[in-house]
Amino acid sequence: MTYYLKPSRSVIIQTVIGLAILFLLSYISDATNILYLAVYALFLLLLLNFIFRMPICVKITDDIIQVKRLFNSLTFNKKEVDIEPISVKELKKLGKFYGATGLFSYVGWFSLPAESNVRIQTANQNDMALVTTKEGKKYVINYPQVQ
Repeated sequence: MTYYLKPSRSVIIQTVIGLAILFLLSYISDATNILYLAVYALFLLLLLNFIFRMPICVKITDDIIQVKRLFNSLTFNKKEVDIEPISVKELKKLGKFYGATGLFSYVGWFSLPAESNVRIQTANQNDMALVTTKEGKKYVINYPQVQ
């Protein structure tokens, strides 16, 4: 079954603000200033990175969990991972290495106090699960079947 992910209200608001800043910067631009162009290009690349990592849907079958993104997807074999629910309260303790907590989605590399490094790929803060692979990699994804 495929579950399409609806972004939360805060994700929508932060995305609109981020895009408004991008358009505002392009409107008031000084195309001859190299420093300005470098900052604008960096901001644009950062936004594109988050857009490409944004989860769109989660496909769940008997054998796999697949988080589909714009250009690629994360695929987990259900027999080779541990899945446990994770609460918003636990996510508020995040230490961010690199990521977005609301710009297009919740994506990036974070750390939780009780866990090692965690990669987050969620569109909202509903039905989240901590997926641990047999290699020890940890992901937080939207997983609608989590109890």
